[in-house]
Amino acid sequence: MPPRRLPLPCLLLIPALAAAAPAPAGPPAAATRAAEAQAAVKNAFASATQGPADIALAGQAHLHIPPDEQWVPPDAARRLLRAWGNNPGPSTLGMVTGGQPGHHWAAIVTYAHEGYVKDDQAGDLNPTDILAQLRDTTEHDNDARRSRGFPPLVLSGWVQPPVYNKATHRLVWALQLHEIGASDPDSGVNYNTRTLGREGYLSVNLLTTTSQFAAEKPLADQLLAGLTYDRGHRYQDFDASTDHVAEIGLVGLLGVVVAQKLGMFALATAFFLKFAKLGAVVLVAIVAGVRRLLRRRPRAAT
Repeated sequence: MPPRRLPLPCLLLIPALAAAAPAPAGPPAAATRAAEAQAAVKNAFASATQGPADIALAGQAHLHIPPDEQWVPPDAARRLLRAWGNNPGPSTLGMVTGGQPGHHWAAIVTYAHEGYVKDDQAGDLNPTDILAQLRDTTEHDNDARRSRGFPPLVLSGWVQPPVYNKATHRLVWALQLHEIGASDPDSGVNYNTRTLGREGYLSVNLLTTTSQFAAEKPLADQLLAGLTYDRGHRYQDFDASTDHVAEIGLVGLLGVVVAQKLGMFALATAFFLKFAKLGAVVLVAIVAGVRRLLRRRPRAAT
C-alpha cells in the first residue's frame, strides 16, 4: 500500500517538530532558527518562477530553467541561505531548486563584476595547496557560524579536483564537507562552477550530499548547458584596449582570494542538508500547491 500523503498544513509543521524532537529542552535560539527556516522556505517557493523559463542575470547572461525546477529570486534566496546558516552577499542573484521527489538539492547563482579573468593559470591549479587555503577560509567562516548558533564545518577534501575547460571558459570542482558533531554519515558536497565572461564571472554552486551527488550532478550540468552570456559580454568579446582586467586569476576563483568578498555560503551546506532531509516533502508539496493555485486562477476569473 502506498504511503498516505499528509495535507499541506500538516506537512509544513514537520521541519519545526522534527528539529525540536532531538532536544526537547533546547535553547530558544534553536527553535527560532527552525521557525525562520520554515518561513524562508515558504517565502522562497511563494515567490519562485516555475520552469521552463529564461532568467536574465545581472545584465550579463541568461539562464534557462528546465521544467520541474524553480527559480527563487535574490531577496528570497538570500533569506533562505541565511536561514540555512550561510552568509550570502549582494552578488547572490538567486537559487534554482528541484521539485522532483527524492532530489534534495539547490543551486546558488552569483555574479562577480571583477573584470576579465585571465585563464593563463590553468597549469597552476595545485589541488593540495588550494585545499589547504580553502580550509583556512572555511575556519574563518566558522567564526561567523558559531556566533549565529550554527555548528562549525570541516572541509574533508576533493570530490572532484579543479579542472579548467579552455573551450567553455569554465572552472569546475567539487568539495566534501561535514558538520562537526553531526550523527549523519552522509556528508555535504558543493559542486562549484565558475563561467568566465568579459566583465566578470558567473558561479553556479550545487549543494547536495555524497550519496546524491552522482544522481544530481547531471542536473547541475543541465543548468550549465542553459547558461549563456549575452552578445557583447562573452569572454571572447574582451577588448584589451578598453576592458578592465581582474586582479585575481583562476586560483582566486576557487575562493582562496575572494571567499570573504563573495560570502562563504558555498561551503556552508550542513544545515541545508539536514533541513532538506526533514522538509524535502514540504518543498514538493509547496510547489504542487502553487501549481494547483495557478491552474485554478483562470477558472476563477472566468
